Amino acid sequence: MKSFKIISLSFLTMISAATYAQEFDANLQLRPRFEYRNGYKNLMPNGENATSFVSQRSRINFNYQSRKIKN
Repeated sequence: MKSFKIISLSFLTMISAATYAQEFDANLQLRPRFEYRNGYKNLMPNGENATSFVSQRSRINFNYQSRKIKN
């Protein structure tokens, strides 16, 4: 069992030594937005109340870059 660990560790070391420089980047954007609606461009009907709410837009970006592959 000990020899298996040594062999597997040396194999992983050889693989990692042969890899090229790689770059991975992750970005996260959260954009909350408050709205108060009280009849913009329209007349408010009688008896209707104004509305307010918060909405959110979320975005996540992943970028990978290598010598041979660029995204």
